[in-house]
Amino acid sequence: MVWDLVQTIVTGEILIEVSIQCESLIATMSREELREAAEQLDTDEIADLAHDLPQAVMRDVFKSLTIEEREQLRAAMSYPEDAVVR
Repeated sequence: MVWDLVQTIVTGEILIEVSIQCESLIATMSREELREAAEQLDTDEIADLAHDLPQAVMRDVFKSLTIEEREQLRAAMSYPEDAVVR
């Protein structure tokens, strides 16, 4: 119930922070809600969340990015999930 009150502007940030519960929250969201939430994030944050998002949502998000942001997202996603990049 509380999740429904969260504004789209901060939804993506919350999904990043609650990664343990992320899958169950994502399951309650529509494709549009997920896309809007992801679009509020930086490319490195989108990369962190990408493995939990449906492929269709990731395609939508990718299309909404600028060419530069797409390249940044590709680069961020090329590292293993547990890698630390400086």
